[in-house]
Amino acid sequence: MSPLPLVESLGKLGDPAHVAAGFLDLPYLLLLDSATAGRGAGEAPQLGRFSFLSADPAIVVRSKGATTEVGEGGKWRGQGGDALAIVRSNLALWECDAVPGLPPFQGGAAGYIGYDFGAVLERLPPTRYDDLAIPDVVLGLYDWV
Repeated sequence: MSPLPLVESLGKLGDPAHVAAGFLDLPYLLLLDSATAGRGAGEAPQLGRFSFLSADPAIVVRSKGATTEVGEGGKWRGQGGDALAIVRSNLALWECDAVPGLPPFQGGAAGYIGYDFGAVLERLPPTRYDDLAIPDVVLGLYDWV
């Protein structure tokens, strides 16, 4: 039997960007916002169906080239292997049944996978230089949304 998520209704909170501003002090703030439509000239904004807010993930996986690190509790450790496999194995430890009636994203992995990570997945010519100097992958494993 898998654990059930804790669910608490917060009611209508207004513009998700304004709500997210209250969480700016937390690391890895994440706002997946489908909240606004119709912001054209003379149109009133409409709230979309879902917006998701989370921060301070329990685990962060970041990767640059062949180097992958896992961050937990503010401490980083090097961990060889495929960043996506590490994320999948950690997600398997948290698996729980979806709660019917709730939005589809009830926690899990979110972040970004950059273009340069493609060289890890398949044989591609190397880029000339690292113009951004950021990780190829950063995925947080969020335990609250």
